[in-house]
Amino acid sequence: MQLQGYPYGGQAQWAEASTFADFPEGQFGQWLASQDSLTQRLKALELGFEVQVVGESMQQMPATRVEALDNPNVWVREVILRLNDEPWVFARTVIPQALLHACGVDFTQLGKRPLGEILFATTPFEQGSLSFTRHAPQAHLLDLLDELGIERQTLWGRRRPFHYDNQVLTVAETFLPAAGQYLQAHS
Repeated sequence: MQLQGYPYGGQAQWAEASTFADFPEGQFGQWLASQDSLTQRLKALELGFEVQVVGESMQQMPATRVEALDNPNVWVREVILRLNDEPWVFARTVIPQALLHACGVDFTQLGKRPLGEILFATTPFEQGSLSFTRHAPQAHLLDLLDELGIERQTLWGRRRPFHYDNQVLTVAETFLPAAGQYLQAHS
C-alpha cells in the first residue's frame, strides 16, 4: 500500500510521563515507558514483524525546532512497524546531516531494516530520556489512520534522543490502535 501523506509526523507537544494524569497503565503503559528496544519487544511477540517504509528524504527543519540544532538539514525517515500485516507502530526518525554516515552506518540505505537493531547494538549511541505525547484525533499524524482505513482516535507516542559525537538523532514512536488493543488485552 502506497501512502500519500509523507511526512506525517513532526507536530507534537512532548513532556515527561508524570505530567499526564491519564498516562496508560498495565502492559501498554509499561511498553510505552520502556527504555529497551521496541523492535526487540515486537519481534519477541513472534507475530511476523515487518518494516514498511512510508517515506524518507533530506528536509530542512525550521530553526525553532529542537531537532534543527546547528544545521537545519536533516534526514527524515518514517516507517510503520507491522505485526501480522497490521500496522502497530508509526516511527519517525530525524537524523542530522552530519550524522548520516557516522559509525560506519549509512542511515539513508536502511531500507526495511529496523533502526532499533542499529541503535541498540551500536555502543557509541547514548540514549537520552524518553518524553511522551498524546496525539489528539485532529493531529496531522492521524491522517495516516485515514489512509490505513483506521478510525481516528487519540494515540500515545514517545520520543527519545540518541547522542553520538555531539549530534542528536531523534526517534519518535506512536503506538497505533492494534498495538494498544493487543497490549491491553494481554495485560
